[in-house]
Amino acid sequence: MSTVLPEAITISDAGNVVPGVRRIPRIDPGNVATRLFGAMAREGDILSALLAELAGLVECSTAAIWRRDDRGRLLLARKYGDEYLAAPSGEGRSLVDESDDGSPVSGLPLELTVEPVVGVMRLFGRPFASLPLSDGMVAVGPLRRDRLGTRERARLVGLSALLDGAFREALRTASLESELDALRGEVDRGRRAIGSTIDAGRSLQLLIDLATTSSRSRGGFVAVRNDSTFEIVASRDLPEGFGELDVTPGRGILASVPGLPGLLVIEDARRLNDIGVGGLLAVSGPAGAEEPVFIFGLIATDDGELAADCTRLLETLIEQAALVLESSHAARATADRHIDALRGLCQALDARSPASQGHHRLVAGTARAIAADLGADEQFCDLVASAALVHDAGLLAATAEEPLAAEFAHPALGAEMASLVPGAADVAPLIRAHHEWWDGFGFPSGLVGEAIPLGARILAAAEFYAEMLDPAGGMTPQQVLGEVRARRGTQLDPACADTLVALLEEDL
Repeated sequence: MSTVLPEAITISDAGNVVPGVRRIPRIDPGNVATRLFGAMAREGDILSALLAELAGLVECSTAAIWRRDDRGRLLLARKYGDEYLAAPSGEGRSLVDESDDGSPVSGLPLELTVEPVVGVMRLFGRPFASLPLSDGMVAVGPLRRDRLGTRERARLVGLSALLDGAFREALRTASLESELDALRGEVDRGRRAIGSTIDAGRSLQLLIDLATTSSRSRGGFVAVRNDSTFEIVASRDLPEGFGELDVTPGRGILASVPGLPGLLVIEDARRLNDIGVGGLLAVSGPAGAEEPVFIFGLIATDDGELAADCTRLLETLIEQAALVLESSHAARATADRHIDALRGLCQALDARSPASQGHHRLVAGTARAIAADLGADEQFCDLVASAALVHDAGLLAATAEEPLAAEFAHPALGAEMASLVPGAADVAPLIRAHHEWWDGFGFPSGLVGEAIPLGARILAAAEFYAEMLDPAGGMTPQQVLGEVRARRGTQLDPACADTLVALLEEDL
């Protein structure tokens, strides 16, 4: 886990005077108990209600609580109020804009590195009163002075004792709510992950979407090891410029800690501050692996908040990501075997007559060339070629008694066959529409123009070319070229026809 602290937190004995509350007021125990019980009896977020009451009791604008996790660290659980972020007009600078060294700051630190005591601590250059609790610490402020008087300290000691039980119950409730949210998230993940077993990228995106939502974070990312580096493969709401940062531990903004697997710390906080990131949690894993495979990271909101136990959430998601990757590889291998079987059937179909020998391979090669010349990326070219290798699978249902009916039905039948094969569902729409015409006179749906999927339009041009080359037709290459030009804008997509013509002219 890593935490960015935009400015160091120190217990201060200095006598500097800054805008804020002049002194801690007298505390009436009866009034405190009444107000705390009232806050706990309200519906909704008890923790925020208690913080609001605490701020009111000491007449401060801001209150925050850090809870102690099972590893003994103090992690920000909730904050109330924003006014401490800017100094009053004419009384110093705005802390939203810059810190002491001129770098931008925002929010509260996610993790405190000081041992809680009744006293004064500095947050972003402002004095805050700190009150220890058995399960954490609260801070209220800002104060005008960096020192507490004897009476003020005694008042805070008494208030801390009164607050302890109420905040302990509120933290317990918040933890239970987080666990409930996590369980709901697990159910949601299970429901939404159906059908995405093979697509690891889609599953990782799902995991980071759920992580950012459940943690109330500003954004998040998943990075996967590629040889010796990590590349971000899924993200949500990353700040502008974050994608250009190197998240590989030891080479960019993060560093690993020897002897502590999974723990990442910030190595270059200034680069994060430069793009407005005031807090970041990052975890690597999975646990027990020789080398980390994933990095999951969450970016805090502008208020510096993340839900409790985000580290545990990320560690759980990394384990799930590892299972997704393992399942994806196994499912992909099974899918490849199914697709190979379907391709074998299509090759057998081609072998039924001398005129169709190598038909599917020729269509696939031509379709890939057209797609590449149109500027498609490698993934799309692979998709088109895969569809081409099985595009006439529906003809396997043809019978000698009804050849014409089989011809008109084979795009839809082939699409249904492909949709049943794991991993081949993406090619089904291309198979279904590869006999649609640009002008709407095709079949089976009579689609027009760009309503026809681009991959299907490419298949249509490639198959037309392959059929024109049928030796039984006796056409010369020049005649085939003329037929392609003649079908431009009627049967064939003009762009696909032009690309095919250019490819053919290169071979003449």
